[in-house]
Amino acid sequence: YDAALKGQSHLAKKIINVDIVNGSDTTLDFTESGAFYLLAGDVQGTGLKDNFVDILDISAVDIRFNSTNLEADLNRDGIVDVLDMSIVLVNYNKPGDPI
Repeated sequence: YDAALKGQSHLAKKIINVDIVNGSDTTLDFTESGAFYLLAGDVQGTGLKDNFVDILDISAVDIRFNSTNLEADLNRDGIVDVLDMSIVLVNYNKPGDPI
């Protein structure tokens, strides 16, 4: 099996060839170098999540600037600000794993 994880405003991360055994627990490891790994920035507020960080995501954060919008508050500090915009800019032009 293949398994994918996609957060509200994050790019998808996929694990391929997951062994699932009936009657036993399966652990999925979405870490890289010991840290949980999902890139943030797929905001777009239009309901369209394209699994790609682009100019539409920059615009979505910009129009929510100084608000408490959870979708655009990527670092979850309670306010959409330059820190959230910097996350989008760092991940600009990056795709998520295909799901």
